[in-house]
Amino acid sequence: MTATGTVHIVSVGLSLFGNLRAGTARLTERHRLDREVAESIRALRERLHDEQDAYAHPSDERDRQAEWLARAVAEGDEARAEFAALLREVRVEEWKPGLSAELSALAAYLGRADGGQGKGVCVLPAEDTAVLIASDTGPGLRAALVNAAAMAGGDLGRVHYLHDPSDAVASLDGAVVIVRVPGLDAGNTAGFIEAMRNLGGVGRGVRRLAERAGASGAGERVVRFHTSGGFKGALPFLLGMAEALRSILGPRMVKAYAVHELSSASAVELPLRSFHREFLGRQFKGVERGDGVFRTEPPDGKPLQGFAYDFDGDRREWRLTPFGYALNEMLPEAAKEP
Repeated sequence: MTATGTVHIVSVGLSLFGNLRAGTARLTERHRLDREVAESIRALRERLHDEQDAYAHPSDERDRQAEWLARAVAEGDEARAEFAALLREVRVEEWKPGLSAELSALAAYLGRADGGQGKGVCVLPAEDTAVLIASDTGPGLRAALVNAAAMAGGDLGRVHYLHDPSDAVASLDGAVVIVRVPGLDAGNTAGFIEAMRNLGGVGRGVRRLAERAGASGAGERVVRFHTSGGFKGALPFLLGMAEALRSILGPRMVKAYAVHELSSASAVELPLRSFHREFLGRQFKGVERGDGVFRTEPPDGKPLQGFAYDFDGDRREWRLTPFGYALNEMLPEAAKEP
């Protein structure tokens, strides 16, 4: 029996930790948590945040969180047992929308934005996959882990961590996947180009997951981008990633949505363009995959100038933009003209 599933692409921010710092009354009244759950969160919030040293160097905190995250989702690891026990104490499977932008977006998709009663209000359906895009920072990685655990209803066997962004998500249908993307909040062009190239690799994995599911008879996998959370500077590039996948998989298969922070009852669909797949393939004719330099001038009158590529006046050459790197990574090689 086949079933249609959804691949959720979720940009992760830090709203969860801001909301978990609220008092018990606010957690019960605004976020509609059971009082016992709210009291447990209040008592254990320092362990949820895991802010051991506020004065630690950001790179040291990032490395510590990345190492612990990998252990927390590794079968048989002591850290996983410890984290699972913490999740049981705070009854993560009973968490409600509004605790984070990520959970609100998922609940809006599920039609459960009012919070509902009991367990599983924000739990990802078994046939769905979630890809959580996390910035390469200590707080960002920790927020991604706690959000992922909530989406999995506390089932850490369903949570996976990709320390190096790649297309490995293609083999993780039905999982909640945390992907660390270095450079998403970079302050320089080189770092952001690397981040976009990494995003392109993730997008390639999502494309392959959808294609494999269809080819194997497992059912369609539609792709839904949730844009309410995460680093806002990356939003245009996530939407660009959505447009690239929409062009490759087809307009019906890829959508993007946003949920307003003051009204989580429903999600608003965002407009996305789509290009003909053959047209996109032609646009990258002659580009060197490594350094992003075109061997020849882009074709068709350079219609994607300023979007996927631009002319470097100093070097007198055509080069990929940061989004162009991502798009080039996502396109199937067979679609590109030699």
